[in-house]
Amino acid sequence: MAGDLVLRCMEAVARAEEHGKLTANWESPYKVAAQVHPEIYCLKTVNGSFIPRAWHRSNLIKYYTLGHAFITSIGYVVLDYKK
Repeated sequence: MAGDLVLRCMEAVARAEEHGKLTANWESPYKVAAQVHPEIYCLKTVNGSFIPRAWHRSNLIKYYTLGHAFITSIGYVVLDYKK
């Protein structure tokens, strides 16, 4: 699982109720840096900075991308799809 992209549960970060019920349930894509123990992972941001604590698998879901995308002034444009 190292190198995979994952989303982190907002309830585990204690920010689920910041903006009421319209708050996102999952936060940011993160990269799995290492597996510390079975089902426990260290995360880092996509920029490479490490997240301060380890996270249990129950607080993470795998993040899938459709392809390489870039942001334009009108939104996202997908260049190609992974198969």
